[in-house]
Amino acid sequence: MATLQELKSRIHTVNATKRITSAMRMVAASRLGRAQNAVLSASPLASGLGALVSQLAEQNKDASGGFSANAPLLMRGAHEKPLLAIVIMSDRGLCGGFNAQLFRRVGDDLATENEPALVLVGRKTALLTQSGRVLAQRQELTKPEPRYDLAAHIADLAIHALEADECGRCTLYHNHFVSALVQEPVAHALVPVAAAESEVKPEAESKAESKADLDSRLGRQLGLSAATGEHEPEGHDLLVPLLVQNLRARLFYALLDSYVAELAARRTAMENATKNASEMIDDLTLRFNRGRQSIVTKELIEIISGAEAL
Repeated sequence: MATLQELKSRIHTVNATKRITSAMRMVAASRLGRAQNAVLSASPLASGLGALVSQLAEQNKDASGGFSANAPLLMRGAHEKPLLAIVIMSDRGLCGGFNAQLFRRVGDDLATENEPALVLVGRKTALLTQSGRVLAQRQELTKPEPRYDLAAHIADLAIHALEADECGRCTLYHNHFVSALVQEPVAHALVPVAAAESEVKPEAESKAESKADLDSRLGRQLGLSAATGEHEPEGHDLLVPLLVQNLRARLFYALLDSYVAELAARRTAMENATKNASEMIDDLTLRFNRGRQSIVTKELIEIISGAEAL
């Protein structure tokens, strides 16, 4: 049985831990609102570019429904080539199963691929270095928060790998913010475009909104004709730089979305840790008081017994 001094020391230690977890919970909660606003601000760009690219992609399909040979590589991809997986995790831990659930999802998907290539973002992606050929690994993802130049750099790495015939497809993995209590790992196919054109939706939109409704609404916002996709200059001249910008916008949105999910997961984890620490302190305090009471009672009995003996 633990002595009173040991119990007192443990209570002090748990109290110190509780102060740390409580402070981390408040910091995560204070950053969460601003991060959510950043996601909402970035979603129209990502969704609007996706809607525009999907309209232009229709003009590059042949009679069989596939992409024509003249379609840009970033649109049609090459299914026979290896997969390039871009994985976004957090820089720090103490956020529950945030990284573990994404690690399992990526591991399951890459197990069926032949020699996949990896672009890893975030320190915790070190867990995946044995899962494939690592092309690049970026750390210090959120200092102080995700930046567009990081998304542009990741996009350039992916484009270079595709153009160099190192890879033929590109899939993005990250944790998606569903609610303050729920974050789910998702996979977005970036290349070929046909598999990715309906992935990004503004967070404020209803989940029931169909892809057609989303494209139609965003097309009207961009001044595009839903039937013909009217635009200037001609489609092919516009398509290549637009595909690059679309890839960058989607990556930036994913960085922001993952950051929001990380903050929400950390806030929940630290809230649970603070609650558990409080319960542990209550239990240790009760044991300490019982032990002290037992010692006092024993001493009183000894005093009374001695007095009676006299």
